[in-house]
Formats: sequence, structure tokens, C-alpha cells
Amino acid sequence: MKYIFKSGILLAQKGNTPLAKMKGDFIGPQKRVFLKDKMPVLKTDIRISEPLPGERRNIHLREYTMADADGNIVSVGKPGYAEGEDPEAAGWPICRMPHVDRADIHMSGKDYVLMMHNSQSYSLRNDGGDVLLQIIHRGLIGGWNIESKVAFQPEILCGLFAFCRYIEQENELMIV
Repeated sequence: MKYIFKSGILLAQKGNTPLAKMKGDFIGPQKRVFLKDKMPVLKTDIRISEPLPGERRNIHLREYTMADADGNIVSVGKPGYAEGEDPEAAGWPICRMPHVDRADIHMSGKDYVLMMHNSQSYSLRNDGGDVLLQIIHRGLIGGWNIESKVAFQPEILCGLFAFCRYIEQENELMIV
């Protein structure tokens, strides 16, 4: 199945039929996904746990969540450092934050890995390493091509797209 995600709207590539719409708050990471009606069917957010005394803040304290309209968590993503970037093994870099390139996702009783190959290409893999979903930026024309080998619901595709953006935000330069 092929889709286009542009300006917060998920479209079927054939026929340009709007399937879902995603809106974010002006401040904060929360995103809401709407289908045809005006009520959100899914919300994504970043949950941050408090560090233990003496523990540094790191990516392992964050969770990306998808919750249905009733507030039930339907998916949790735990971001992870790129290979060789984990501060517990490699130490903290002096002039930047450690690079994050993945999120381990638990959804519908199954485990997946959402991988950021670069800021314009993502893939979702199952336990066996099979690519189930690819999200690729469309370049100058804007938007994103989404190709799925699995029939994910439109709101789940939007939620996974939000997780991609969360991973990207983890790597943005912090201004102090």
C-alpha cells in the first residue's frame, strides 16, 4: 500500500483520498490524529520519567506513546542511541548530544524497530528484520512517501510518522 503524507494529511496515493489528518499543539510534542469526524482517534506524546538520584538525564528515560480516544496506550516506543553513541559505554560527547537513530516499538503484542537512516528516510522492521514500512521524504515537492507491506490503520501510520519526527527532534541542536 502506498500513501502520501503532506501538510499533516495522510492520502492514499491512488485517488488522493484523505484518510487521516494530524494536528500538533503549538508548544509541546503532543499530536492528535483525526479521521473523518472532528474527534481525535489517536494521540501521540513523549513521556519522560524522572531520573533516580545521581542519574543523568538520558534517552532511556523517554517513551513515545500512542493512545486511543479513551486514553488507552496502544503503542509505546523507546528511543535508542545509534551504535557507539550510548553515553554509558562511550561517555558523553563534549560538544553535542549523543545521536539517536531508532525506537523500539511495542504495538498490538508485537515488537518492531523504527530506524532513522537519515533525516529523510525511515523504516519499520519486525523481529525477523523484514522491512514492513518505509517513510521517505519527497524532496523539493515536499511531503513524504509511505510504503507499507502491512495494512496498518491510517491513524497508526500517522502515529508512526509522529514517532519518526520525535526521533529527529532528539538529534536537534539544543540552544541554551
